[in-house]
Amino acid sequence: TGSPSSAALREDARPGTTLREVVRFSTEYTTSVDYLGNHDASDVAAAAAWMAYMAGHPSARQMVANTSFPNTTWTFFCVEMLDVKLPSTQRSGENDAFADYISCNNNADHSDPWCTCALQEDRRIGNTGYETCHQFYGGAFNPAHYNWSGGKNLSISCLPQLIFASGEGCVCSCSFETLNASNTYTGRQAAFGGVWYSIPKRTECPEGLDVGDRLESGLLCTWKRQQMARVLRGDQLLKLGLEGSSKKIFDSWVSRKNLEVVKRALAAAPLPPWRCPSSQLGTSSLLFT
Repeated sequence: TGSPSSAALREDARPGTTLREVVRFSTEYTTSVDYLGNHDASDVAAAAAWMAYMAGHPSARQMVANTSFPNTTWTFFCVEMLDVKLPSTQRSGENDAFADYISCNNNADHSDPWCTCALQEDRRIGNTGYETCHQFYGGAFNPAHYNWSGGKNLSISCLPQLIFASGEGCVCSCSFETLNASNTYTGRQAAFGGVWYSIPKRTECPEGLDVGDRLESGLLCTWKRQQMARVLRGDQLLKLGLEGSSKKIFDSWVSRKNLEVVKRALAAAPLPPWRCPSSQLGTSSLLFT
């Protein structure tokens, strides 16, 4: 998809901004092109790992996607982000150009997703620690607000058997300052040989405003997707040779090979070449280190 206009094909960011490739795949709420605001996304390396995992059982209904892999939709965006230098944080991988990664896609009303402090399962994937997670006794998961309600805080670290199982009663918190930063600027954490991003809805730049301009709310708009995007379907990738992984999630060898499949799929589209300066598909840089 996308318009071959000069603006859509722009390959350089404005002063004070950076263009980054961001991949979002359709989750349990849609099988069509998904949006970015208050959603989690990734770079193409982490996306290739998810592809390999899902394609390992292509006919099975995937828990995250709520459909089989052939029906999934993968959208490649080029996103202009405001350059920032934030105070050192725990979960951004010591990269001060990003806020802490937070868990998004939440809320029972899927048309209005929320982002919360990183959940224990996301912290486990990113290996970012559980220092601010505590074990509760009693209570229950509240799907309307995507948090744990009730119970007694035992004031101890989450029990290991719960961290690596369902996470039942493991409640993670973060400071007001770090959560506010994550709801203002793009969050980031390492995941599956690449990175995950959390994209804050409230600071998206609408049409007519540039990154760094001030919104009606008084906040700076800190990110804006470019007009051009590319959309791939799971069945399309399988026909081009995408491989599934026999491992639980991350198989670096299979993911490397699948990157070449993604590259061929994008190149085969009868559209202007896919361009985004940060794209790992057009470089020889080593991934999955």
